[in-house]
Amino acid sequence: MAHVRCPYCIHEQQFRPMIQVKDGSYECETCDHMTSPGMPTFKCNCKKCVTWRRDIANQDWILLHYWTVHIQAWVNGTIPMILESFQAGAREGYEI
Repeated sequence: MAHVRCPYCIHEQQFRPMIQVKDGSYECETCDHMTSPGMPTFKCNCKKCVTWRRDIANQDWILLHYWTVHIQAWVNGTIPMILESFQAGAREGYEI
């Protein structure tokens, strides 16, 4: 049987094996990451997974904003305004 391992924790130079819990899911002793190999829609709610999903969503928003601004500038012929828009976004706390 293959070991289910935590993608976040290292133990003896390998990813840490996870412990099977009563419902067939697996849990990491160290970080509380959970997985359920038989359920493809399962989402772990450990701190690291929640942070990872939030960061991915933020990156998607940044890419969408980036391309929206570029397409609008190309259509409107206002390419120099792109820099101003991104500088304003940086002042509001968005990473560029």
